[in-house]
Amino acid sequence: MKFKKEKAIELLEQLVHIPSPSGYTEQAMAFVQQFLETNKITYTKLRKGAIVATIAGENDQKQRMLTAHLDTLGAIVKELKSNGRLKIDLIGGFAYQSIEGEYVTIHKSDGETVTGTVVVHQSSVHVYKEARTIERNQQTMEVRLDEQVHTADDLRQLGLDVGDMISFSPRFERTSAGFIKSRHLDDKASVSLLLTLLKEVKEGQVILPYTTHFLFSNNEEIGYGGNAGIPDNVVEYVAVVTWGQLETVSSQTNIQHPFA
Repeated sequence: MKFKKEKAIELLEQLVHIPSPSGYTEQAMAFVQQFLETNKITYTKLRKGAIVATIAGENDQKQRMLTAHLDTLGAIVKELKSNGRLKIDLIGGFAYQSIEGEYVTIHKSDGETVTGTVVVHQSSVHVYKEARTIERNQQTMEVRLDEQVHTADDLRQLGLDVGDMISFSPRFERTSAGFIKSRHLDDKASVSLLLTLLKEVKEGQVILPYTTHFLFSNNEEIGYGGNAGIPDNVVEYVAVVTWGQLETVSSQTNIQHPFA
């Protein structure tokens, strides 16, 4: 069975463009569910929203499980500010300085969206002498919307409210040297690999030595739900990691990344 790299990359590009910060993963999980149904792969949807796909193997007593997650880092609206901008809180573990200048989409409760940019309030070096050195944190960072808004009431008129979810633009790019640059490779790169593997096994009618489960979780970035769906007969459980994590391991164990 030859791994179809191009198919995996096509899947990856689709996945990173589906907004899915932790707590807002319904669309991404629906994509996986539809993929499994299209390819006639058996799956179970868990109460917390995760999906477990299963390929029966020769040995059903000592089962295996692979896992990857679809939820990503993101943010949430914490306050509608009097200057017509949004105060945010972070979803997942990252630093404010890592998102300065990022394009974002705010997902309103009515299903509509508004776009904007994460900026530091004292952004102009011509006006604020501390623009280069001020600490980037919740008090100094805000979202500037791509709308004519100047007050908190203007924001309410747009239908924005505290609790609206915020996703980051993926900025997907495939370079001429074969590299892929994008947000959300953690862990959608791994998800694309597992989905491609599932399809290849199914289409090729490959008989696995052990019944193998594929857990697609939806709350890894906030630290729960990853172990909720492990069947009782699973004796080996492997989390599929992204390239940045794999690079250290591969230098010691001669693992080749599938996109290489």
